[in-house]
Amino acid sequence: MTDVLADTPITEHELGDLRLDPENPRLHRFTLEEGLLDEPAMVEALLARFDPEPVGRSIVEFGFFATEPLIVFPEGGAYVVAEGNRRLVALKLLLDPLLREAVEAGDEWNRLAAALQTHPERVSRLTTIPCQEVPDRRAAAPIIGYRHIVGILKWDAFEKSAFVVKLLEDDPTRGFEQVGELVGESPRRIQRRFRDWLVLKQAEEAGVRIAEAQAEFGRWERAMNAKGVREYIGARSPTVMQPASDTAYDAPSEQMAKLLSFLYGEPGGPDRLFTDTRKIDELSVALQTDDGVRILETDRDLERAFEAAGGRRDFVLKGLAKALTGLQQAATDYPEHAADEAVQMAILAIREQLDQLQVGVVADGATAEGPEEFELVDEDDGDDVEFGEEDDDDSEGVPT
Repeated sequence: MTDVLADTPITEHELGDLRLDPENPRLHRFTLEEGLLDEPAMVEALLARFDPEPVGRSIVEFGFFATEPLIVFPEGGAYVVAEGNRRLVALKLLLDPLLREAVEAGDEWNRLAAALQTHPERVSRLTTIPCQEVPDRRAAAPIIGYRHIVGILKWDAFEKSAFVVKLLEDDPTRGFEQVGELVGESPRRIQRRFRDWLVLKQAEEAGVRIAEAQAEFGRWERAMNAKGVREYIGARSPTVMQPASDTAYDAPSEQMAKLLSFLYGEPGGPDRLFTDTRKIDELSVALQTDDGVRILETDRDLERAFEAAGGRRDFVLKGLAKALTGLQQAATDYPEHAADEAVQMAILAIREQLDQLQVGVVADGATAEGPEEFELVDEDDGDDVEFGEEDDDDSEGVPT
């Protein structure tokens, strides 16, 4: 990306020749429902959801920063702004009273426009705007991808995934690795974004309502991190996804609709099962047993379903299993490093933690004695993300 920008000179383009991008991922939610939007509709959408007012205020006070040019490409005798649509909206609202009236921009925009007119020299400098021109949308992809996915102006989860899917759709020769290089993410992360997106697309095509999941896509991605959620709908592993895949889960549509109802509720009721996304871990546990599923589907009682599925006991066992597996893996090489100070500090911390657990058990009246030999099997297959972990859900288990 750095080389692309370094080799692209900054040139001035007439403001009247600059067009908003109807394929801007910020507008993807609107175009899914309404199709491609005309310019006033795009301005309304960006005005309603992405607050260009601070940008407008900055332009009034300081002018347009030449060090932050718009990224444009030619199309139909004009230039489409691939990067900088919020700044372009601010410019148009400040300088076009008819547009402000058409979109009902409000009194603050009229006040800002009037304030700008008190600086005629600043207004004159806004007739042309600093831009970096690239040949086409494809050439702009690395720039805007880095800026919004790993850069300082990040899109939300839905917009990131929309951009990734668009890159895959626009060029059949692109794979997950190539898209990952474009946007600065690992191929595995791209596969997971694609899988999570495709599950919803498949559900929508089957007649399942997905609007709430799209609006809270971060919650959806978090849910798809949880093993019980994935198993409930038969979600495919991201590792088997291909850019041309059209299937991402195997469960009946009715089951998919139930899951979305648990997570988001339904118009007119019932409400979602919980608001705190940390409860997704409890939902995951409940969905992994027949009793838990039955209670969720018939009574919509997450607390009772969670307890019926093992509840906190399951969390305790998983935590202990992971700890034991880690110790078993370290045992082979431990003698060679036993005298290492950091290793000794880790051993001390483990002993202190075990002492604290034992004190808690004795305090509750339980016996401090146990069997001489106890083997706790770690059933975590490496594809489960529980306890609020933020790891890839397709990681391989560590060999024992």
